[in-house]
Amino acid sequence: MIIDLICYRRHGHNEADDPTYTQPVLYKKITAHPTPRTLYAEKLQSEGVIGAEDVEQMSVELRSVFDDALNYARDFTPRQQVFALKGVWE
Repeated sequence: MIIDLICYRRHGHNEADDPTYTQPVLYKKITAHPTPRTLYAEKLQSEGVIGAEDVEQMSVELRSVFDDALNYARDFTPRQQVFALKGVWE
């Protein structure tokens, strides 16, 4: 069996990277291509597994989980000292 897999980063390698400067043709195609989430949601809807309302509700719930985790991480303070970060890191 042979698997021909093409991977890409929709938004480049990091926040400072804009791949449309170095790969304009490729990223024009990537921008026009639906996301895996969209494709999978469409497949599940076409098979009658879920409805459009379910897709939207799951998206809202997941965004809430991510937002909660981000807020927690922003305010996180370890309860005990992390020994690997001694010395100049203190």
